[in-house]
Amino acid sequence: MVKRWNSYEIQLSCIMVLAILAKIQKSESLNVEGLALLEFRERIENDPHQAFANWNPNHSEPCVWLGVQCLNGKVKMLVMSNNRLSGSIPREIGELKLLEVLDLKHNNFSGKIPLEIGGMSSLKCMSLCGNDLLRDNPPTIGVLDYLLESGAIEDSYRRHLAEQSSNLVVVPTKVIKVQQKESPIIVLTIKRYSSAKVVQAQNASLLHRLSKVFVTGVPALNSSELQTACEDFSNIIDTFSGCLMYKGILSTGVEIAVLSTSIRSSQQWSNFAEREFKRKMDTFSKINHKNFINLLGHCEEDNPFVRMMVFEYAPNGNLYEHLHVKDIDHLDWTTRMRIIMGTCYCLEYMHHELNPPVVHPNLQSDTILLTDDYAAKVADVSFWADIVSKAKISDDEELEPLHSNPGPTCEDNVYSLGILLLEIISTKSLNAQAIEYLKDKKKYCNLVDPSLKSFKNNELEIICEVIHECLNEDPRRRPTLKDVTSKLQAVIKITPEAASARHSPLWWAELEILSIESG
Repeated sequence: MVKRWNSYEIQLSCIMVLAILAKIQKSESLNVEGLALLEFRERIENDPHQAFANWNPNHSEPCVWLGVQCLNGKVKMLVMSNNRLSGSIPREIGELKLLEVLDLKHNNFSGKIPLEIGGMSSLKCMSLCGNDLLRDNPPTIGVLDYLLESGAIEDSYRRHLAEQSSNLVVVPTKVIKVQQKESPIIVLTIKRYSSAKVVQAQNASLLHRLSKVFVTGVPALNSSELQTACEDFSNIIDTFSGCLMYKGILSTGVEIAVLSTSIRSSQQWSNFAEREFKRKMDTFSKINHKNFINLLGHCEEDNPFVRMMVFEYAPNGNLYEHLHVKDIDHLDWTTRMRIIMGTCYCLEYMHHELNPPVVHPNLQSDTILLTDDYAAKVADVSFWADIVSKAKISDDEELEPLHSNPGPTCEDNVYSLGILLLEIISTKSLNAQAIEYLKDKKKYCNLVDPSLKSFKNNELEIICEVIHECLNEDPRRRPTLKDVTSKLQAVIKITPEAASARHSPLWWAELEILSIESG
């Protein structure tokens, strides 16, 4: 006797068949590398900066995805650093058989480093510092020995790869140290900022136009000029979601930082993205402060496609590194106080002297850069990720422009400043214990970074009081930046001049001369 299926069983069977077909279709449309990267995305528990915004499983290959760089259709680089991502690293990462650069530094990844990474013989450079990865891995992960021995990829090799691919920019991969903590896990980090090889730009017109930036506005620069200053764009000193940072040097020896979008085709750059690029550039052009990474120029070309901004260069990296990476120069109490005051002076200027006020979109320790004498330079590069993630939005699809989103407020900046001040004095993040200590003056000393040899009690006290006020749950009851700065300055006797770089960059001196000439 033949069993008859009821309608519920038929519907359930159809759903199962469709699910199987969908999985088969997905497997057929996306290659193995793409599937491995999707598994990586599935393990992400938090993506605050939308770093995976365009990771579409319907694509035939992952080469157009943010953070993914390919050569001849094969994934060569995975750069997802500084995105505050949380989750674990999946074993499927080992399916990226031709991967050469794995950069996941300064996120919140946890769990074990997959052993499959040890079988990635093509890997030339890996950076996992600034995460919460477990340290109970076996002492040898085969590929790491190879990485240590290989030392660096020669410039000729990097250029060879770059010449073969329009969407691949190869990161300099000089491995400078092995970071080993309590247990024998080995993590390699990349040398950055201070020792990237540079050459002097021969075109004096570039320096001439940059020198007039504060009088005539932000000058437009040619990509060929910047290419010369940045040694054929081989001097990559950092990577962010949506952009790359190069170091360049002008004919007088003045150093610059060039930020370029990772998008390499005008077809991937919508009118929407163009408007946001210009809007951000307009905002930067209005900020003129000695504790801000000032905008010096820009480059917009369509053949080949280029969108770049040129900023001041800060040779000592960012504050996060100096607080959390043991092998980087330690900051004493006085230096930390100077960084605090420089940051506050800059934010006060942005909130109270500019009209309308400019609010920092993502204030945290890795957005505070440091000059050669450790003066604070507030920077903003998070906007690149927003632009790139929405770069393909057409005019028809654009329902609401990015700038109509209210975004963070001045009160939000004050709250973020409170967290930043806590991190500077303690190297710790905000937690229940820290909140308890902040409520009792007798416990303030428990917050101090134990690596500090000395600190001043009166300065610690005023900072903790300010932190407590900034972290008020009611935004209306938080102090303004003017209140914060005034209260701190009354105890921490560091003037705006003392908080700025002692060796002023060339353009500041020229600003004074040009201002006199224009007057």
